[in-house]
Amino acid sequence: MDIADVMLIVALSVIIGSAFIVGKSIRATLRADRQELRRIGEDRGQRLDLYLGLVWSGMLLVQASSVLRHMGPGGSYDLSSLAAAATAGNIFVCGVFAGRLLLRREMRLAKERREVQSRAPN
Repeated sequence: MDIADVMLIVALSVIIGSAFIVGKSIRATLRADRQELRRIGEDRGQRLDLYLGLVWSGMLLVQASSVLRHMGPGGSYDLSSLAAAATAGNIFVCGVFAGRLLLRREMRLAKERREVQSRAPN
């Protein structure tokens, strides 16, 4: 078993585990009453962002193991155009999703700062 196999197993475990956690979280939210939904609404969004980040990170690891599999003995890559396009697309989507997560985090922090400043005595 080489490093590409280990990366693939870890990536698939992360993807499947995150998918199960997201499904369980959605089912628990559907069973919650209205008052509890208000309380867990923002926290649930942060957790969902984390789980989706894990899913896309796992997808990136799957693509990285695919690239490692195509590496030749002399260090040259024998990638088909489909494998190269899939890898480039996955890197692009992971970058977009990472940017989205960072933007949402920054928006939450800015909201918390505004709330703290509005509560502070002048």
